[in-house]
Amino acid sequence: MDIASSAITATATTASGNLKQDYYTVTVAVTAASGTNETYAVEVQEYSDRRAAWETVYMFPLITATGRSVSPTLKRSGTRVRYVQTIGGTDTPTFTRSISLGAAPANDKPGFTTQLIDRALTVNTISSTTSALYTKGVKSVQMVVRMGAITTTAPQFTLQGTLDGTNWYTLGSALTSVASSTVQLTVNNINADRVRINTSTAGSGATLGEIVLRTFEP
Repeated sequence: MDIASSAITATATTASGNLKQDYYTVTVAVTAASGTNETYAVEVQEYSDRRAAWETVYMFPLITATGRSVSPTLKRSGTRVRYVQTIGGTDTPTFTRSISLGAAPANDKPGFTTQLIDRALTVNTISSTTSALYTKGVKSVQMVVRMGAITTTAPQFTLQGTLDGTNWYTLGSALTSVASSTVQLTVNNINADRVRINTSTAGSGATLGEIVLRTFEP
């Protein structure tokens, strides 16, 4: 599923294409970027026939300039693939980019198989959660929290798992954020179909940089 080089000026989701490779990588090549505080976010999604829904597979770190970004080796679980592209900034932010998908060797085991990045979680509201991430049977999950300023109370976060998409349970202990710092928590030997991050203690005057959720191969 390739997207030829062209300019994008507004948030858009591509058409979908068949996904046949068991292991693959996605490359985003940006050759021009303009605007003010321009940002380009790319999310790889696969379609799950079992759930009849699109599932997040990998979110690239935020792109702000020209360059080439390559995903780790990803393990196929769906039948189709598409790319969700989000444009931010002012003064008509524009990115000229191409997206390409290529097969990876079956013996090239990924260091982690899925990644979700949330930059809009309401960390000053208790029980606010990220989207769910399909674990694909992996046994380890990591959350990384990068905070901006915290004026009063530091929010705390917990990893949660579910087997049915409705009933959620806690994985591991709570992680307390630190102002203008990055902290992480890794939980091994999980048993869950999906995972997410929950704001278990609301912050006060806290500003989120971003929160990253990763699942690892056993």
